[in-house]
This record gives sequence, structure tokens and C-alpha cells, in this order.
Amino acid sequence: MLVGRMVKKMESKLEEIVLVRKYYDLDKWEEKRVLGKLVIKGVIIRTLENRNYMVKAGKYKMVYEYSPRFKKELWELKDVPGRTEIKIHNGRETRHSRGCILVKDVDSVHRLLDSKKEYNINIKNE
Repeated sequence: MLVGRMVKKMESKLEEIVLVRKYYDLDKWEEKRVLGKLVIKGVIIRTLENRNYMVKAGKYKMVYEYSPRFKKELWELKDVPGRTEIKIHNGRETRHSRGCILVKDVDSVHRLLDSKKEYNINIKNE
């Protein structure tokens, strides 16, 4: 029981980043786009998600690890119920995502975060 409390306490000390989503329908392409902004250390990075596959709002742990699909290190959301491999990666269209968070320039995310640390990501819907 004490170990569980210690883990909870450590998790709560993780630095937090925030993703705030806004919903938009773009019927022109018959896609459901969700636009958002990822706030990291006061810097805003615009995001795009596919509404049909997006992760539910909530808090998740985020770690930097190797992606076999992309063949490079990427930030990944952990402990997402019923999901795996939820990454933050480059993309411009919702068809590029099956739950991942798309950004125009993933290197900007890497420059703001320390790859040796874990973070909490707090996903909120507007």
C-alpha cells in the first residue's frame, strides 16, 4: 500500500503540459477534424486530431521512446485505456491519425521537452 502511495506522489510531481481541443466539422472533405493547442512551458503548438479515433479527455503519462513504425524516438501517451502507440508526430490531415496527436513540426515539441523526463499531459475539451 505504501508503494502505491509513493508512486502516486511521484506521478503528481511530473511536469504537466496541456492539450486544449476545439471541435470543428469540415464537411468539405467529409472528415471530422479536432483542432487544438498544446501548451508547453507557455509556448502554444497547434494540433490536429481525428475525432473518430481521438483519445478521451483526461490525464496521461507521456514518455519519449522509440517508434518502430516511424523508426525514430517520439513522445507517446501511456496507460490510455484500450489503446497503445498514441504518439505525437507530424501530420497535416486527419487521415494521418488513428488516435495520435498531429503537429506541423514535431521537432518543436522535442525542443521544449527533456527526453530524459516523463511528463503528464492533461487533455481538455472546449
